[in-house]
Amino acid sequence: MTDTINTRFKQIRTTLKLTQAELATKLGVKQNTIAKYEATNEIPISSILLLCQLYNVNKEWLVNGKEEMFLPDDEIKSIAQKYNLSPKAAQVLENFLKMDNKQRDMFIDGLQQIADITVEIADDKPQILAASSGKTE
Repeated sequence: MTDTINTRFKQIRTTLKLTQAELATKLGVKQNTIAKYEATNEIPISSILLLCQLYNVNKEWLVNGKEEMFLPDDEIKSIAQKYNLSPKAAQVLENFLKMDNKQRDMFIDGLQQIADITVEIADDKPQILAASSGKTE
């Protein structure tokens, strides 16, 4: 059997222990589309790029069979060191980078809500303290 893009595509899926249906959901396509990708060499660049982004797949390996299947994780570690991130913060960053755009938007919206609530609490704190001491502003 020749090593072609469709066989490498399937190899990635099986290495990640994903079903065709699970990978289809992640790539925003139908399960039969994944079956087609694995049976032919007709994989759109959009699916290739998204697969590489989501799972740290080396595009050079997927397309041409060169280098390693996955990119090294050193980039996240390098960023974490450069910005003195805690292990938890580095994990959040890594997870964020694995999200698709819709998931990232939802995550950012959630963070914005937390930030808004935090600011409201901080703005109300002097009033709460004054009320508890019997003073009014």
